[in-house]
Amino acid sequence: MKVILYTLFVISCFSVNAQNVIRGTVIDAETDEALSFANISVKGKETGTVSNSEGLFTLSLQGISPTDSLVFSYVGYKRRLLSVEEALKLKNIELVSNAVQLSEFSVSSRQYSVSEILDSVKSNCHNTWVQGLRHKKIFMRHEEITNINHFDMEYVRSSNEFVNEDVISSINEEMPDSVKSFSDLLLNAYWGDSGILITPIAGQELSENWDFSKELNDNLDGLANNVKENVDDEDSYYKIRSGVFAGKADFEDDTTVTMSDDSLNFVYKTKTINNRLTTATQGWKVMIWDFFNKYKRYNYTLKTVINDNKMVYIIEFTPKKSKALYKGRICVDAQSFALLRLDYAYDEGKEKSFGLLGVEYAQKEDKGCIIIEKADDSYYVKYASHEEEERVSIKRPLALKQKKKKFLTDKTLDEIKVKLNMDFSFSNKSEMLTVENNPVTAAEYFAIEQPDTIKVKRVNKYSADIWKNNSIIEPTKMLKEYEQQYE
Repeated sequence: MKVILYTLFVISCFSVNAQNVIRGTVIDAETDEALSFANISVKGKETGTVSNSEGLFTLSLQGISPTDSLVFSYVGYKRRLLSVEEALKLKNIELVSNAVQLSEFSVSSRQYSVSEILDSVKSNCHNTWVQGLRHKKIFMRHEEITNINHFDMEYVRSSNEFVNEDVISSINEEMPDSVKSFSDLLLNAYWGDSGILITPIAGQELSENWDFSKELNDNLDGLANNVKENVDDEDSYYKIRSGVFAGKADFEDDTTVTMSDDSLNFVYKTKTINNRLTTATQGWKVMIWDFFNKYKRYNYTLKTVINDNKMVYIIEFTPKKSKALYKGRICVDAQSFALLRLDYAYDEGKEKSFGLLGVEYAQKEDKGCIIIEKADDSYYVKYASHEEEERVSIKRPLALKQKKKKFLTDKTLDEIKVKLNMDFSFSNKSEMLTVENNPVTAAEYFAIEQPDTIKVKRVNKYSADIWKNNSIIEPTKMLKEYEQQYE
C-alpha cells in the first residue's frame, strides 16, 4: 500500500509540473560560484540544455518520465545524477570539483605532449564530425547593441533635392544614443546530404522601434528611391569617394529582414537563419584558431582527469608571444581525441586594432564557448556561443556622386558631400543550443518543405510565456529586465 501511495505521489507531483519546466542554478559546491555553460542532459536520451553565463538553466519536462534521471556535468567536476523529483526540489545544483588528476600517476605507457594531442584532434576531426541523417530541435538567441558615442555630420554641399543643410542638421539632432535588439528562435532542423532544412516552431524579437521624424524620413525615402531609380539606369552609376579613395557603390539588396506590412512580426529570410545555424554547428572549424596551430605563440599546461567515467585531457593556454591574443581551455577525449569543450577569450589588455587616414578600428573582445556531445558513433555541437565587442571611429570627408557614362570622361549628374566625425561601439552575441538530437529517415528528410521566410513575433519586453514546455537558454538578468526604449 505504501508503494502504491508513493508512486501516486510521484506521478501527481510530475503531473502538476507537466506544463512547466525545471529551473535552477548550477554552482560550485565549495565556492558557491555559478558554473557557466554546465551540461544538463536526460540519461539515455539525446535531449537536454546548458546553463547560461550566470549558471541559470531551464529544462522542459515535456517528454521526460518521472523515472528519468538528469545528469549535471562540467569538465573538472564530478558529475551529479538526480531524479526528476529531486531536481524539482532544488534551487541550486551543486557540483563538486574533481580533485583526482591522472597526471599524478601513470595511466599508460605513452605520455602525449600538447602538440601531439592537438594534432590528433585535427587529424581525427573529419571522422568524428559525421552528421548522417538527423532531426534536431534547435534554440538560437542573438543580441546586438550599438552605442553611438559621438555623431557629427557636417554639411559641405549637395545638388540632390532631398539632401540639404537642414536635413543633415536633423540627422545630427535625431540620432539616438544607443539601439538594441534581442531575438530568440526555436526551430526544427533536418540534416541530410542536401544540407540543412529548417522549419520554425516559435520566435520573438525585441527590437528598438526607433525612427527619424516623418519629415526627415520623407527626405531619406526620397533619396533612397532616387538612387534606386538611377541604379536601374544602365547608363549611370554611383561612386563613393572618401579622401583619395573612391569606388563604385554596390546597392544590391541583401537584407536579413524582408519588407513586410505585418506589424505583429519580423519576417526573416530562411536562408539567413540557415547560414547562421550551419556556421554554429560546424564545430570542427574551431581548428582555425592560432592556439590550435601556432604552438610557439602560447604557454600550455596539461592535466588528465576523469570526467563522466572517461579520461579527459584538459589543456589550458595563455599568450606567450605578442601575436597571441587568447586565453582559454581545451578539453579532449583521451581515447578518441575528439574535442569535448572549448572556452576562449582575449587575454587581459589584448585587442586587434588599426588606424589609417582618419579611420580607427578596434576589436575589444572575441570570446566563445563550444560544448560537444557524442551521438551514436559521431559528435555534434550541443551548445555554441560567440561574442564580439568592436569600436569604430571615423573622421573623414565622404562624397556620393551619380555619374553618367560618356565615351571619354563620365559626367557628374548629382553629388552629396559631407564631413564625418563619428564614434560607434558594437557588441553582438550569438548562442545556439541543441535541445534534441535524433535519427531521421531519408523519406522524412526529403518530405520537409523549408519555407522561404520565417516570422518572429514582435515584443517590447522579453516574454517567457512563449517558451512554455520548451527547453531554452535561460535569459540573463539584463535581458529579462530590459524594456523597449523607443515607442
